[in-house]
Amino acid sequence: MKEKYYNQGLEYFCNFEGFDSKEILKVEGEYLFKVGKYNFTGKIDLECPDEIIDHKTKGKFHLKRLTKKHNKEEYIQMLCGRHIHKDNFRQLYIYSIPFKEKYGKYPKLLNLNMIRINDWYSIEFNKKDFQESIDWLVGNIDKIYKDNEFKKGDDVGEFWCSNICSQRLNCVYSDRYLGV
Repeated sequence: MKEKYYNQGLEYFCNFEGFDSKEILKVEGEYLFKVGKYNFTGKIDLECPDEIIDHKTKGKFHLKRLTKKHNKEEYIQMLCGRHIHKDNFRQLYIYSIPFKEKYGKYPKLLNLNMIRINDWYSIEFNKKDFQESIDWLVGNIDKIYKDNEFKKGDDVGEFWCSNICSQRLNCVYSDRYLGV
């Protein structure tokens, strides 16, 4: 697996032509900002005058040819014509907040530079999807703060047990239990 990732990265960088056609404003810009009443720290990989670029090393996201059975409201058409679930761009929509605070405008484009598969996913910024991303994030944080119990069977409990709980390595209910 390590070798596969290495070779995919090597191939990407051997064929990399740079971003010469783009004016680069900032690389790895770290920002403190608010989403609703919550404080966040975010690091934007690459900022250009009208776009945000996030470098991803994971494999490809599930791209779809939409059929009648798909809920078309859940998908975004990318500039290339392919469709992708809008959840994949939530992070970039959230990063549009400090982008606007700094430059006085929202980005026109949100881009995922898919390094391992040498692909580029681009969408136009959409205020409706932007607001949905904010509402989703704030709603989930509110839900977490309201929870008093974290049961293993629900989504919050599953995440809690496996990632946050200080006893996750000692608890039989955790996926990370070491058996000590």
